Amino acid sequence: MRLKGVSQIVQFNWPTYAFALLAAVAALLVRPFLPDFLQPWLLFAVVCGLLSTLLSLIASWYVYDASNLYDFDYIETEDQGTAQRIANIHAGFDETTTPLSKRFPQAKFDVFDFYDPQKHTEASIRRARNRYPSEPGTIPISSDQILAADATYDRIFLVFAAHEIRDDRERIDFFKELRRISKPGASVHVVEHLRDWRNALVYSVGCLHFHSDTTWHRTFEKSGWPVSSSTHPNPFIISYHLKCSSI
Repeated sequence: MRLKGVSQIVQFNWPTYAFALLAAVAALLVRPFLPDFLQPWLLFAVVCGLLSTLLSLIASWYVYDASNLYDFDYIETEDQGTAQRIANIHAGFDETTTPLSKRFPQAKFDVFDFYDPQKHTEASIRRARNRYPSEPGTIPISSDQILAADATYDRIFLVFAAHEIRDDRERIDFFKELRRISKPGASVHVVEHLRDWRNALVYSVGCLHFHSDTTWHRTFEKSGWPVSSSTHPNPFIISYHLKCSSI
């Protein structure tokens, strides 16, 4: 049984899980000193908290380990036999270039990292970068300037990356920059969690870190990217396929 994905989540977010465990232990220690009528409610809260944490880990195992998400079988490859130029853009942690290279063995890949510690303050990304530094050859960029010539790429991948751009205007400008470096007819694949009821059910308030489907469609529309199609590799993930008709 594969556990790589869920183990990485625990590694990168260990303070959250440590706090949940310590809070549960502290609550159980003070429980005997509370009035009798409060003790069942405190126990109920502890059980709910632990179950919520366990549910998020089970869901993460399913999403990242059990569902073969990183096989990328849901990405169409009708032109994979031709030599393509592909950009894989991440936000500080790259675990997709290797499997994408297997999916597109004839392509030439450029890997970009737009992580900016001043803008992208998520502590889990900082821990991920410390544990898994970027591979040699990764090109550091900013979200408003991608170091590539106009009309360079046949495909661009953004897997669990674009949601780190929290500001709407910045995210729209970033996707406009993607249009600049895309060839006519190029594809952009955006893979993300959504801020929806499914992710809220398993990640509770953690789902607020994701963007809604409405937000993504607004971003695509305002940056000039038609949505060709979308698919769900599993119930908690959506993959948008954007198609560049013209520059």
